[in-house]
Amino acid sequence: MPCPGLFLCQVLLEIGYPMVVLSCFGKMQTEGVCPNQFTASIVFKCCSSLREYRNGKAIHWWILRNGIAQDVVLENSILDQKYGAFDYAIRLFGLMNSRDTASWNIIIGAYLLLGDVEKSINLFRSLPLKDIASWNTLLDGLTRNGFERTAVEVLYEMVESGPPSNEVSFSIASAFRYGLKFVHIDTREANL
Repeated sequence: MPCPGLFLCQVLLEIGYPMVVLSCFGKMQTEGVCPNQFTASIVFKCCSSLREYRNGKAIHWWILRNGIAQDVVLENSILDQKYGAFDYAIRLFGLMNSRDTASWNIIIGAYLLLGDVEKSINLFRSLPLKDIASWNTLLDGLTRNGFERTAVEVLYEMVESGPPSNEVSFSIASAFRYGLKFVHIDTREANL
């Protein structure tokens, strides 16, 4: 079977065939076809979805060895895949030439996944540009780690600072009823 092109690899990944994409990546290598950073980004997403961290690390070394141009999209894919090797992800984040909001969101989410709420809040505070995904990442992580009251404070801050909340923001908010109870008490005490 001939190896599909980049577009077909993306489609295969989207519809749930990451193993086929990884197989095609291997076939590209044996046939001497050198994938570009876009193909590599898709391959990392496959490794991440399959939790194939060892393969992801090997592919990262292959990219470095073969001089594949790295851009922020590829670096974010590598960073996202490195959840399974958190120390490696932190090192990579520190070495990235340029970081976008997605880079920050990935690393903030990783810290929250590990339960390091203080570090994630500090990173969030130092984030140069916060988008709705940044706010939602923090809200979700705070809620999952049992910091409902802090999540309510962050929700207030989000509403006051201007980025428009979306349905995700409020579905996260509805998940922390405990925190919403305090919102009700606080607004009653403030006669709002």
